[in-house]
Amino acid sequence: MDTSFNITGMITVVIPTYRRPKLLRRAVASVLLQSNPAFKIIIVDNASGDDTPYVAQMDRRIQLLSQKKHVGIAHNFQSGLDAVDTDYTLFLPDDDCIGPNLFKRAFEIFEKYPEIAFCGGGGLVFDEQYRFKGIEQQGQKIPKEGYYRAPQGYFAYLESTFGIAFPSLVFKTAVLRELGGVNVGLVNGIDEELVSKCAAKYPVYLLTNEPYYLAYHHPGQLTRSTDSLAYENDFRILKEAILPLLSGEDRRKASEFFEERLLSIWKRAFAFFEEQGEYLKAKDYAEKIWQKERSSKWRKRRNKMSLPIPLISLLTLLKNMERKIRKREIKVAKIEQFHQDSQLWKEYIHKLENYHAPTIETIS
Repeated sequence: MDTSFNITGMITVVIPTYRRPKLLRRAVASVLLQSNPAFKIIIVDNASGDDTPYVAQMDRRIQLLSQKKHVGIAHNFQSGLDAVDTDYTLFLPDDDCIGPNLFKRAFEIFEKYPEIAFCGGGGLVFDEQYRFKGIEQQGQKIPKEGYYRAPQGYFAYLESTFGIAFPSLVFKTAVLRELGGVNVGLVNGIDEELVSKCAAKYPVYLLTNEPYYLAYHHPGQLTRSTDSLAYENDFRILKEAILPLLSGEDRRKASEFFEERLLSIWKRAFAFFEEQGEYLKAKDYAEKIWQKERSSKWRKRRNKMSLPIPLISLLTLLKNMERKIRKREIKVAKIEQFHQDSQLWKEYIHKLENYHAPTIETIS
């Protein structure tokens, strides 16, 4: 490591990556072109075996960590955190990028509120055609910008997980380490556990009046596991991590959320197994949900899964045809809405993709 950067008051950007050097280059460029240059980058290569090392040569502030063999996502994240030697840390997925003024704004907030655990907020989603959508267009609530005492920041996070996007958050490194770092036992909830524990235990500051994170939705992005047991295991770990941090009414509210979350996991599992034709597994989940909700809807679905498999298949086929027709009608009627500054952000992304010079105009 270049020891000239082993100082405090800087941000280390950890970028875990696997076989996406072209997108990685864009993510790195979004860091190199920050309006505040007090940063360095750690690329953690999960044994890609491609051109990833060449991306690490883009700037002397980049350090490359290469796994000898492919490890889990959580282990790859933790490897990056282990190598951080600055006061602040940000985790950035290799296929996304950050807005040009995130670090400048974060340092302003940390200077004013040195007690906070993290600073950051929401962003935009864009696709392969460079169409940008805001958080509200994703059907989520935007938390009010400002200072949140613990655990109110946690409840704001529950209302809008994208409104407080993990890759836009600048964390205090000491807080991450005090909380135990990345939980390598998780499959899908690495980001959720870190954000939840920080916001439940410490004050945080949310930046939500303007986007600081640009999430790229594309066919090759990492999809979350369809393993219902993995989701339930993550749910159990998250619940055990959060509830002890709360008390009284806050603990009751969180418990209600976890009950709703468990039902949501079961419903997704039921839909998945029904779609895959694994009707016995679908019946098990319908039974669990019915025991919780006791609604006629889930009693009917449980009873349906008890029918002969050929009949279930026929009924499911007819239902899926109905859903496709309904979705098609909704799609035809839907009017696409894009972020008011879409053109400016499109130009910014193009500049990242064609990055050569050390300067870039920022979006005011």
